[in-house]
Amino acid sequence: MNLGLTGVLQGLPGLIGVLAGIALYAKSPVLASIGLPAIFLVSLILVLFLSRKLFISYPRMGLFLLELWVLSAICIVALCTQLILWLTVESPTWFDLDKGRLDAVTGALVGALTTYLATIWTKDVQDSKGPLLASTQFQQFLAVNFSTSHDLKGDTAEVEACSSDAVRTGVTGWGFMSRWRRAKILSEYLKRSKQHK
Repeated sequence: MNLGLTGVLQGLPGLIGVLAGIALYAKSPVLASIGLPAIFLVSLILVLFLSRKLFISYPRMGLFLLELWVLSAICIVALCTQLILWLTVESPTWFDLDKGRLDAVTGALVGALTTYLATIWTKDVQDSKGPLLASTQFQQFLAVNFSTSHDLKGDTAEVEACSSDAVRTGVTGWGFMSRWRRAKILSEYLKRSKQHK
């Protein structure tokens, strides 16, 4: 049952993105329909940078903002869906060919773009991996920002929370609950560090 639920949840951003892309394309002028997810995506990138800065001193607050990053996957898939729909509708007007050859050419063009977009973005969303995932960003935050900012060394739970798949406190993996447990370990570490100063 858990595996089924995990699969449903992993595929949800992709499904929502496709539905949002279709809805926006159907209901809005092209520039407006593309502009909305694009503006939202830029806003999410700014939130990602803010979460990275906050994470160094306030791991839980930084993680809260980082969890919003899942919306970036939805925006990317929505934009890709709109581009494919636009190309499907508009590309037949670009060629002066008989219907049979026109269908073949536009089908190949749309297929090539779909394959390309699936390779660079949507496959990662469907497979729940890559830079559009909060877990990927979280691991980078810990390895690059937090551990170097606080000069974590030695055989401690804090070092494991930043770099290991399993932590001695019982935390395993990088899923949603594991991220929050790791953030708690690091928050408690920061509290202890302040008390010793």
